[in-house]
Amino acid sequence: MSTAAELPSTAGRAPHLASALPAAGGLGVRATAALLLAGGSLAGLGLVCVGFVLTDTPVPTGAVLFGRWIPALVSLGVIALLCGPQRPRGMGDAVADAGGANAGFRDPRASAPPARPEPGGGRRFGAAGLGRELVRWWGLWPARRRPLLHIVGTSVLAMLLLTGVYLLAAALSQSLGAIRVQPAAALVPALLMMVPVSVVFAMSTLGEEVVWRWHLPAVLSPLGFWGSAVLVAVAWTAFHIPLHWAYAAEGSVEPSTAVALTAALPPLSLFLSALAARWACVWPAVFAHALPFTAVNLAANGAELGPEALWAVTGITAVLLVSAALVIAPVGGQEAGGPARSQPGTTTPGPTR
Repeated sequence: MSTAAELPSTAGRAPHLASALPAAGGLGVRATAALLLAGGSLAGLGLVCVGFVLTDTPVPTGAVLFGRWIPALVSLGVIALLCGPQRPRGMGDAVADAGGANAGFRDPRASAPPARPEPGGGRRFGAAGLGRELVRWWGLWPARRRPLLHIVGTSVLAMLLLTGVYLLAAALSQSLGAIRVQPAAALVPALLMMVPVSVVFAMSTLGEEVVWRWHLPAVLSPLGFWGSAVLVAVAWTAFHIPLHWAYAAEGSVEPSTAVALTAALPPLSLFLSALAARWACVWPAVFAHALPFTAVNLAANGAELGPEALWAVTGITAVLLVSAALVIAPVGGQEAGGPARSQPGTTTPGPTR
């Protein structure tokens, strides 16, 4: 079992995930963590939605906002299970190293003495220690000279990029006769009003993104960016299926619309994963996900779109999102969930795009 003091470090930065995990048992640890994160999140939201459908209760808006924190709660459980005092021997260090090592930000344990071993091979940590673990696992603090400026700048850029994708998708859809875009006099003020709304919604999307764009990609990082991003897209889409089913069951959306909403998620997931991986923190994905509109909402007749028009907009948006992800995604030595691998005595370069 590796202790924090035994792990190579680079000027306070955590080592890369692939070199931090022990050779023995790594695959089993990753599989366990991945199944718990994806399966637990899906089961949690599924149970809530089944309850609404069985009791013939419409899904309230507040339930969606709070329901986004189900993955984060599952992540807390995984941390407690695999890192807490009663964890199986050898399991906690492997998965705990995954969160911080994957990210390239400062490892709070890098310069600390080895934690005192506890029965079962675990270690105890109080509220402060848990907070440090969450920063590592959830990609909340990037290793930059001005981390707060990095968070703000990349988050604003991510929102602008996604807004640009939606505007272009709406324009292309209009050129094909699928929709009629709202006039600029109405559209521009509406988009400006979305800024404060997005900040509020980000406190909700944070509960999803810390798992789908950071914790789970950290566990799947040996697959490379695209391997992990595709699996995350599948899991994230499956996570939304119970909610879309509940909407269709209560009659708030047509079944065909629910299917289109679900089909739109994998390309968006790839785009959000590319944002988090490129800029080595979860916040760009959090704020981009918080945008409360899509290309469909930019149409003057959005509420009256037929299935053919809806699928046309969805398809065009999907192509643009995947294209943007291909441009933004890490390349070369960079891997899923963080910057290029660090070696002892070197520093991790920042984004090049």
